[in-house]
Amino acid sequence: MKQSPKIIQSVQRAIDILECFDYHKRELSLSEISQSLNLNASTVHGILLTLQINEYIKKIPEKSKYKLGTKLLEKGNMVLEGLDIREIARPYLELLTNNFEETSHLCIYQLGYLYVIDKMEPPISGFYMTSKVGLRIPLHSSASGKLILAYLNEKDLKEVLNRITLERYTENTLSDVKMIRENLENIKKQGYALENEEFESGLYTIAAPIFNHKGEIMGTISVLGPTKRIKAKQDLIINDLKYYCKNVSKSIGFNLT
Repeated sequence: MKQSPKIIQSVQRAIDILECFDYHKRELSLSEISQSLNLNASTVHGILLTLQINEYIKKIPEKSKYKLGTKLLEKGNMVLEGLDIREIARPYLELLTNNFEETSHLCIYQLGYLYVIDKMEPPISGFYMTSKVGLRIPLHSSASGKLILAYLNEKDLKEVLNRITLERYTENTLSDVKMIRENLENIKKQGYALENEEFESGLYTIAAPIFNHKGEIMGTISVLGPTKRIKAKQDLIINDLKYYCKNVSKSIGFNLT
């Protein structure tokens, strides 16, 4: 019979103390922590002091309270820098492509531009599209691009709309700033974006957002294919896309809930 791993009690208690802090409880007193964990105050105080010396906890003398220390931020940034978004998102691209037998994309927004950084195609698509890894996607005429615009703050949105050329790729392409803005408001409300032959004739795309640890949009996952085929399973794709993107965002450090 496999034995359970041995837990070091003092280490577990230190972790439990750190776990007491969250977005709703940013500052806690010694008594609040003790009551929450049902531990003796002197025991908690000793662990807090150790964490404080090592900068994982900071004491606020004027309030007689504690908060998380800067060392956690340093370690957190190291974890974030080591994350490979492609490695995290790849299993979800595979699920989408296998389940719906359509192409899926992972796009990342960097320095004002949107790029395809990973692509998964079904064995037999029966539909040719020009997308490829490394392709720069237009922001105003793609599902992923419109998602990026929808979640930008007003200052950045104005800057981007002033910079980009609102080129018409098909008769469905939106090239009027006012119409684009109205479209963006709906996209943000629903949490996903559609592209109905706006960049490429015959191509229909559904995309959902990926957020970084700060809650800023950093990219998208999308499913694309022939208009009639994608529309027929649109609701199912939307449900899976939003769920998978939520999981990716959570893995990066942002919890949508």
